[in-house]
Amino acid sequence: MNKILNREDCFLYGHIRKALGFHGAVKIVLENDLPLQQDDIDFFFLDLEDGLIPFHVEELTGLSGLSLEVKFTDVLNIASTGGLLNIPVYLPKSFRSTEAEDENEEDAWLGFQVKDKTLGLLGILNGFVHFREQSLLKVTKDKNEILIPLVPEIIKKVDMQKKTILVDLPEGLVDLNA
Repeated sequence: MNKILNREDCFLYGHIRKALGFHGAVKIVLENDLPLQQDDIDFFFLDLEDGLIPFHVEELTGLSGLSLEVKFTDVLNIASTGGLLNIPVYLPKSFRSTEAEDENEEDAWLGFQVKDKTLGLLGILNGFVHFREQSLLKVTKDKNEILIPLVPEIIKKVDMQKKTILVDLPEGLVDLNA
């Protein structure tokens, strides 16, 4: 297996916390709530004694917003997973989505119009609220504030040229903020 020699090209995504079942699947607890496209992840880099080693993904399932279930191609059984517990998991920085990659990008979003597919203009993005579990957009309109989860299921498109963020809010979310 090849390894990435430059750790600066990667970011810590999580840690392997436990084995799941008997067929070599593991639970990765995420350290970071960056929205990623799971379909694009073919491998993770595990921080082993030899450096960052790529482990190819056979199957990837989101357990929650805080963890993933991963079956690696070369990990065949529960005995193989024992040596991987508490190992840091990295991804190349290129795997970060274009959404909320860092605070500088977040600053670039400030002042954007936030529009819902159904409700239309919700207001102007004026800040972010960060929790370990999730980040929220702070949107204001006429002195009213709406908090919108920063997750791919809701944030549909960010148009940097038009300075708009298109969202698809679950029914009733705006009423929770009233």
